Amino acid sequence: MVEAFKQMIERWKDFEGRTSRPDYWWATLATCIISIVVSIIIAIPFGIAAAMDRGAGIFIALGVILAIAASVLGIFLAIAGLSMSIRRIRDAGFPWWFWFVNFVPSVGNIAFIVLLCFPSSDEPRVDFGGNGSASTVTPSAAQAAPAAAAAAAPVVDVTPEEAPVVEETVIDKINNTAEAVEAKIDEAVDTVAEKVEDAVSTDWTCPSCGMKNDGKFCSVCGAKKP
Repeated sequence: MVEAFKQMIERWKDFEGRTSRPDYWWATLATCIISIVVSIIIAIPFGIAAAMDRGAGIFIALGVILAIAASVLGIFLAIAGLSMSIRRIRDAGFPWWFWFVNFVPSVGNIAFIVLLCFPSSDEPRVDFGGNGSASTVTPSAAQAAPAAAAAAAPVVDVTPEEAPVVEETVIDKINNTAEAVEAKIDEAVDTVAEKVEDAVSTDWTCPSCGMKNDGKFCSVCGAKKP
């Protein structure tokens, strides 16, 4: 408890860090105890002054001085408690501005106490999207897909001795495919060349006698060039 209260005093202006749940409640308990003790100390001079007929002014002045000092101490503890509560809200996984839930009528203070009771969380408990609506934080599809794919992908163990064999098999397949493509290209080129040669050549074969001629009529049977 002492260590938690000491941390609260040392970090009285730290609104950015985190405070764990045990440290928060131990420091809160210590603050309550100190407030009760200070209130009793302030009440003592005023009680003595009320019981005395003479010389009461000294105790009244002492009580006023103690009350002023207690007020300064109270303001300091209030600031330290405010920063600690914001750190506790952030440590619980909520945005720091959830502290303003205290201003909600009737249920605000109860809701704030509930938020303070949440355990520490490294991930935010709520996610505010672009439309301003809050939703429970879940792993996104972009994060889950690689993990699922990695889990479902088969694992193939290849020993160092088998690695060259695998490499040679792949190279052989590539070479065979290249040779087949080259043969197809050569065949297509030959076919096109034959057709071009037939189109350019003036020789023709007589459909009647099968004689090759280069004129308009067959030199054997006299048939006309088709």
